[in-house]
Amino acid sequence: MPVVYYEYIIKGDDQELCAYLDGFLRGKGVKTGFFLGRDYPFRHHYVKEMLKYHGEVGRLICRATLRSMVQAAVRQAKEMNLEIVEEKKISKCSFRFKFETANRGVAGSIKRAVGKLPAGAALADYEPEEIEDPEAKGPEGYAPLHSYVFKGAGVVEGTVAGVLKSHKKLSGHEFIDCEDIDVHY
Repeated sequence: MPVVYYEYIIKGDDQELCAYLDGFLRGKGVKTGFFLGRDYPFRHHYVKEMLKYHGEVGRLICRATLRSMVQAAVRQAKEMNLEIVEEKKISKCSFRFKFETANRGVAGSIKRAVGKLPAGAALADYEPEEIEDPEAKGPEGYAPLHSYVFKGAGVVEGTVAGVLKSHKKLSGHEFIDCEDIDVHY
């Protein structure tokens, strides 16, 4: 059975909120199963949320089993004026990526990276394209056309943990450009 995650949007200073929640949860012995919004590239509408909730907000994603602990942490921080303003069950996460290279060695490393995603993540709308043009000549770094080009784009989607691991892996590759992570409810 897959792990269920929830997203919390909490009104309060993001820096203080994240430090407090991280310390609170770790102090309770929880080291995994929660993700602080400032530490991950989640796509969000910060200005829209600030206007909607009349102030700064922070984001936390946690396993369903940690919900009562998060709610208790927010209740206990009266001096910080924290308030949970949204709580949503997450159905999946996703992000778009793209790449392009004229180097066969780099193409091989991209194929390996994209072809072996962590558990809980899968490819969707993946469209790689290898183009070979033997008539293109010139020093590869300066040629207007390359004799070989590998390019493509796609979407990685799946569980919160699987997509976060995939984003870290693919965004760490020099030739793969990853967008921020979308959270779906």
